[in-house]
Amino acid sequence: MAALDAAGIYLALDVNTPKYSINRANPAPSYNAVYLQSVFATIDAFAKYSNTLLFFSGNEVINDDTNTNCAPYIKAITRDMRQYIKSRSYRSIPVGYSAADVAQNRYQTAQYMNCGDDAMARSDFFSFNDYSWCDPNTFEGSGWAAKVQMYMNYSIPLL
Repeated sequence: MAALDAAGIYLALDVNTPKYSINRANPAPSYNAVYLQSVFATIDAFAKYSNTLLFFSGNEVINDDTNTNCAPYIKAITRDMRQYIKSRSYRSIPVGYSAADVAQNRYQTAQYMNCGDDAMARSDFFSFNDYSWCDPNTFEGSGWAAKVQMYMNYSIPLL
């Protein structure tokens, strides 16, 4: 982390691992105390670095239109992470979700991660992994012009 900091590089870190993450096929059993302890240990390990830019509460957990039932668990992780960061008196580190670029539910997922009265469960940002604007494609040809238009009035940062 020191070498990254010296080079001016900031870290965007997913707190999930291959061993400890939400099982998209059956999310309820995987959201448990052991999983949360792994998430919290990751936060403890990286919160002390000033170049930790943000934490992802999940990355592509919802990867098609059949596993949107994972969304409440992602929001719960976001809530738990934000509460944990606050309870440990760490500096404010944004927490949000990085979605798969699934046209059938991308916008609905973005809206869900940004809704609700409980500001602790609402994402600080929303991200989606989109590789359509690669050379030689263009802004319009890649579909990015339509995506920018769709998110024009979105109220949290979009990464």
